[in-house]
Amino acid sequence: ATCQCQVKDMVCGSDGLTYPTICSLNEETLRRGEPDKYNPQLTIANWGPCNEGPNIITPPKDITGPLGANLTLSCEVKGFPAPVITWKF
Repeated sequence: ATCQCQVKDMVCGSDGLTYPTICSLNEETLRRGEPDKYNPQLTIANWGPCNEGPNIITPPKDITGPLGANLTLSCEVKGFPAPVITWKF
């Protein structure tokens, strides 16, 4: 028999990692075995993904153009909550 996780929400573990479901966190808790001072008990820090600082995936590139021309700037950043990109010149 297999077990199907009924709760499909992500959880943030006390280890700072985001688990896809509470069942995944429970499986990791069992895998780790008995907690001790080197292996603290894994618990739910909060429901939803863990906060993650901004991480630049694709940095902006230097670009030049004629005065008054339109330019397209791009940059990809990952994090939670979603980072906001602002441009200053």
